[in-house]
Amino acid sequence: MSQITKETGLPRSTVRSIIQRTQKSGDFTFETKPRSGRPKITSVRDDRHLIRVAAIDTKETLFALITLSKAEQQIGRNTVRKILKNASKAKRRPCRKLFLKPEYKTGRYL
Repeated sequence: MSQITKETGLPRSTVRSIIQRTQKSGDFTFETKPRSGRPKITSVRDDRHLIRVAAIDTKETLFALITLSKAEQQIGRNTVRKILKNASKAKRRPCRKLFLKPEYKTGRYL
């Protein structure tokens, strides 16, 4: 173990934990293990479809996107919001236009 530590430059505790993990599992691959938590409702294909529909009609509301989704289960508003946010396509309500009086409009565009 000390020879491995010298060659790799890793701390002794790291080398020891890697050796123990490989001896315990018998597997020499270092893939991430499944984490706890609720599994995703939508598939990658459903996510792509949702992003495509949101990109085509940019003024579509979140509620309309929920009904247009191809997912077998009913997906929630926050799920749609999260999918769009991860794709940098977040839905925002546009700002209200400021309505000007006619006298201010003429003075503004001169």
